[in-house]
Amino acid sequence: MNIQYYRDRHGNRIGHSIPIGIIEVGYLKNGQRVGYYDPRVDVTYTPCGSRVGFGNLLVGLIMRQSCS
Repeated sequence: MNIQYYRDRHGNRIGHSIPIGIIEVGYLKNGQRVGYYDPRVDVTYTPCGSRVGFGNLLVGLIMRQSCS
């Protein structure tokens, strides 16, 4: 299991992503799920299942929600 940690420009951890089976799930540092990426269709989704966009956009979701 390869956990990918994401940090801000000051080195503070803001979130991480964990591969679970085929999909990759993104979390904030407090454990809140921000979305998931399905490489079979190359699409990123919100936790509710709405499409965010094409490609792995988990870092963008983590950055956006950690700043607000």
